[in-house]
Amino acid sequence: MTAGFARVTLPKRLKTTFRKAADERSSLPRGVRLAHLLTLIGAGLFLIYEATKQWFYLDEWDFLAYRGVRLGDQGIFYPHNEHWTTIPILVWGGLFNIVGVRDYWLYALPMIVAHLAIVYLLWRLMLRHNVYSWTATLLVAAFAVLGVGAGELTRAFQLTFLGSVAFGLLAIDAIERGKLW
Repeated sequence: MTAGFARVTLPKRLKTTFRKAADERSSLPRGVRLAHLLTLIGAGLFLIYEATKQWFYLDEWDFLAYRGVRLGDQGIFYPHNEHWTTIPILVWGGLFNIVGVRDYWLYALPMIVAHLAIVYLLWRLMLRHNVYSWTATLLVAAFAVLGVGAGELTRAFQLTFLGSVAFGLLAIDAIERGKLW
């Protein structure tokens, strides 16, 4: 008996649909990719600018003051409000060791990257499911600055939520493209 991952296979009807959508995506109308790229850049710069107006708040101090890279009490595997947060704790610990607590926007940067990854993956998902390319581009442009709530896109702690969503969408993308192991 061998251990391993089961290969996910899609029904033939779905494979044909995704292949057709991929062919259509390679021939997007002129300017759609550029508009989407400019949207990502603009949203990223806007969110970084907004993060420069912020400072550490509530739960964020838990990651900075009480969590360390250790396995014992209050370590990297200890839950935060019953949630597993090892990856954000490691990211924040690394940032703390490099820059201290001088600039909040540096702590918001991983969250902004995760959010922009979500925006890009949603755009790809919409194109794959035959949403008109300009409609998909305009919808994700609005989502890029509003997201789960514009106020939450300026809180670096939201990396805990947005990172999970980004990895989930990445898994969906990999499964639909048939690129899973």
